Amino acid sequence: MEILVLGAGVVGLTTAYYLQAAGHSVTIVDRHRKVAAETSHANGAQLSYSYVAPLAGPGILSKIPSWLMNGR
Repeated sequence: MEILVLGAGVVGLTTAYYLQAAGHSVTIVDRHRKVAAETSHANGAQLSYSYVAPLAGPGILSKIPSWLMNGR
């Protein structure tokens, strides 16, 4: 199967890698000439796993207003 992947960021490249490993013909298209040109652009490559609360967890939605007000 021939597959077109839009975006050469982390998700696009990973998707293309596994599709190709599964035997598919993959073409990646991105608006930039280099791969991962905007990867981690907004967060400066900072990953803060210890500060992430899953929305699927019980009681999380009721905590959001207090979290938002603590920042002020």
